[in-house]
Amino acid sequence: MSVTPVPENKPFDADAYVDAASAAIGLTIAPELRASVVANFNQIAETAALVMSFPLADDIDPAVVFRP
Repeated sequence: MSVTPVPENKPFDADAYVDAASAAIGLTIAPELRASVVANFNQIAETAALVMSFPLADDIDPAVVFRP
């Protein structure tokens, strides 16, 4: 399966994503729940943007073992 990345200058469209993703997997979202589903995906996108904005050097390797 090929994934096309979203251009950085194009904002995430949660409405379109919910429509496309639910159609792709054959999921019916009840009309009274759709606004909450879209709101959750908007929150996920905001959280992901925060994580992705954290700068990392190109030479950093992931830790083999997590130690809090």
